[in-house]
Order: sequence, then C-alpha cells, then structure tokens
Amino acid sequence: MKRQDPKPSSSRDSDAPDADATASGDAPDADAVAPDDAASEQAPRTHKAARARAEARRRKRLRQAEATQAEARPRASAAAGDEDFEGAPRPAPEVAGVRGSFARGYPKHAALEPLLDAFDRGDFGAVRTGAAELLRTAKSAAVRRAATDLRQRTAPAPVATFLIVIALGLMLLLFVYYLTSPP
Repeated sequence: MKRQDPKPSSSRDSDAPDADATASGDAPDADAVAPDDAASEQAPRTHKAARARAEARRRKRLRQAEATQAEARPRASAAAGDEDFEGAPRPAPEVAGVRGSFARGYPKHAALEPLLDAFDRGDFGAVRTGAAELLRTAKSAAVRRAATDLRQRTAPAPVATFLIVIALGLMLLLFVYYLTSPP
C-alpha cells in the first residue's frame, strides 16, 4: 500500500483542471496534470526529514543517558549524606588516596587504612570489629578518635533500634494474647 500525502484543503479538487483555464482553451500545467509525480518526489524528501528527526531524537536520548550516568556519582554521594550546607552534592575527589570528606582529618596510620578500605567497600561489619580492636590497642588519641568516628558511622541509628524493639514487643504481646485467649 503506497502512502500518499493528504490533499490540500480547498474548495476545488486539485486533480481537476482549473475551470478558467479550460474555458479559455489554455492547457493545464504539468503539475496539475500529474499530481502523483509531485507527491512521489515529495515523499522521499519527507521520509528523509522523518529519518533525520528520528536520528536527532536518538542522539539526544544518548546525550541525556550519558549526562545521567555522569550525574549518578554525585547523586550517590548526596544520598550517602556527603552534601554541602545548601544541599548541593559535593564533587567526589578524583585524587588517588583521598577518601571522603569525613576521613580528611584522620591521621595517617597503618591500622586505619584497611578500615577505610572496608568502609569504602561497604563491609561495615569488618569496620565495626576492626574499630573496636583499634580502640583497645591504639596509643594515639587521634587514632582512637578516628576509630570511634568510624564505629559511630557504621552503628545502627538509635531510632531504628527503638522501632525494632517496639515491633518485637508488639509481636510478643500478640503472641501471648493468642495463646491465652479462648478459641
């Protein structure tokens, strides 16, 4: 099935020759005689334009996807709480050996490096156990403060602990009620 362009909206049919031209005996134009030829020449141009628009949309989507991926890292650091006072995410440091903003004040110590690596990996259990051991064995007050800070950063929130205790208490209460109530 061949696609045809819609006819122009006018009161006269475009396929019919001009009434004034036939009355005066003039021959109609070549365009008026063969409208299909004009439509067939125009169709490839419209297809090319449609393909060009589709290609432009595809390139725009690719650029947006690349921009979204580039913005994902700052958004991830913002979700982790690494934000400025105004709430705008700080750019992550790209220098090798530089950690997050909370670790900038930590002293250089051989026992802190594995803990910071574990924190970066998300192994918070290893951080908690390593920080507890470092608190017992460290001689420097700065290293103990850093270990305490790491331990606090990986500890569960007090509100979450409170809510879990309340939920467990309610479950226990419902269980006791179930056992003691008549059927």
